Amino acid sequence: MTNDQSFETDLAFGDFVIDRADERVLGPDGPLRLGHKAYRVLLALAKQDGRLLTKDALFSSVWDGTIVSDSALTSVIKELRRALRSELRERCGPVWKSRTASRSRRRIRAFGSRA
Repeated sequence: MTNDQSFETDLAFGDFVIDRADERVLGPDGPLRLGHKAYRVLLALAKQDGRLLTKDALFSSVWDGTIVSDSALTSVIKELRRALRSELRERCGPVWKSRTASRSRRRIRAFGSRA
C-alpha cells in the first residue's frame, strides 16, 4: 500500500463500507471474508461511480496485466455475489447488472463516498 492510499476515503453502499486503508469490506455483522482479487474487483467497480468498466480494464487493474481466462473473473464475481447477495437484495433490490451488449461489467448500484 502506498502512502497515497492511506488518505483515500472509504466507500459506502447500503450497510457495507470498503475500508481502503485496511483493504477490507465491513458489513453490518463485521468484516466480510473476501479474497484479495474479490476485494480488488469490488473496489474497481466502486471507483467507477456508475460508469461502464470493461472486462479488459478489470483484468488490467486487478490482475496487473497477467493473462488469465474469463473464468477467473467469473469466479471472483461469484464470490462477491455470495458475500453480498442477501444484504444487497434486501436493502437495494436487484443490484447486479452482469453484462451489457459489449460484455462489460457495471458497478454495484448505490455507491457513495464516506467522509
